[in-house]
Amino acid sequence: MASPRIIDVHMHIFDSKKQGRWAKAQYPGWEFGEGAPLPPYSKYDGDVEDAAASLAEAGASRAVMVHFHLPLIDLQAGINEKLGEAGGEERAQAVADASAGAALKESNVKACL
Repeated sequence: MASPRIIDVHMHIFDSKKQGRWAKAQYPGWEFGEGAPLPPYSKYDGDVEDAAASLAEAGASRAVMVHFHLPLIDLQAGINEKLGEAGGEERAQAVADASAGAALKESNVKACL
């Protein structure tokens, strides 16, 4: 029986180790909920060489790079500031009213070039 293929399905890659360290230190973790502990970060800083080392260490043969889009974080911060702890339909409408779609699409296209 062949060995199973291991694929990392969520990897961020930064231009430099310094940029990766900065991103880890600054990331607010808003998607985990206010006051929730952040999950542990990789010991690697996130440049291309670190990505390759991490994959080799894990025995992974492939990876999916996740583009880190700062305007989405700004969007979330703006919604939280505007609505506080409001939820439900009011929050859903604020998200629908915000226009991050074009910026995200443009950013993804640039990341692929």
